[in-house]
Amino acid sequence: LHHFIWGKFCDWFIEFAKPIFFGEDGSLKTEIQKTAAWVLAQTYHFLNPFMPFITEELWAVLSDSKEPLITSSWPLSEKSTRDSLVRVGAVEEIEWIIRVISEIRASRSILNVSPAISLPLFVNDAQQNTCQRLKQHKALIERLAHVEIMDHELPSNTKGIIQCVVDDSVFLMPVGDILDVEKEKTRLAQELKKIQMDSAGLLKKLENSEFTQKAPAEILEKNKKRLAENSDLEVTLTRAIAKLG
Repeated sequence: LHHFIWGKFCDWFIEFAKPIFFGEDGSLKTEIQKTAAWVLAQTYHFLNPFMPFITEELWAVLSDSKEPLITSSWPLSEKSTRDSLVRVGAVEEIEWIIRVISEIRASRSILNVSPAISLPLFVNDAQQNTCQRLKQHKALIERLAHVEIMDHELPSNTKGIIQCVVDDSVFLMPVGDILDVEKEKTRLAQELKKIQMDSAGLLKKLENSEFTQKAPAEILEKNKKRLAENSDLEVTLTRAIAKLG
């Protein structure tokens, strides 16, 4: 429930809807506003058992219903109704867009590329389906990922490239003009070494029976959590170094 409300609705849906909210297509804007209002109303039902007071207050202010939330009907949806409302392939397509934007954002972040800089985005040997999606959702991807989608392939001799792989597509962003690639690779390698040394020390502690027997439970949990976070960061840094070639 948290993943849907925070991660899907408040994050991606609102971000996708912003250009429409500020656009000039009145009928589309009204449709998206009504959709957002309907989804928000359904979340009040789902949250009510956990957050009864605040959801009742919001329901009273925002809903047209005079019936209290606690006695209102629980949202139900027949599969046939859902299928008739959702275009075939739409969910897969939206998830693909989210993965593309997320991969580009993650790569930019780990390399400290400013969001103010719009990077050219190339896709060499792109499948027809990928080209169609990029063309259809060009404005959305460009705005949220801070890129400019190019309509030609990147020359093979280009140096200093960030590579992002989504399904069978490889997205390429040249950064040689804005980053000292070798310096950045050195920085990332040093950061990776630092994390690996920290992980080695944590692992040595956790494998020491004397430490694990005497240390408070919260300390053990804190060390295990840090080790897991280090492991994820090692993967991220290794991938970032590889992306720079």
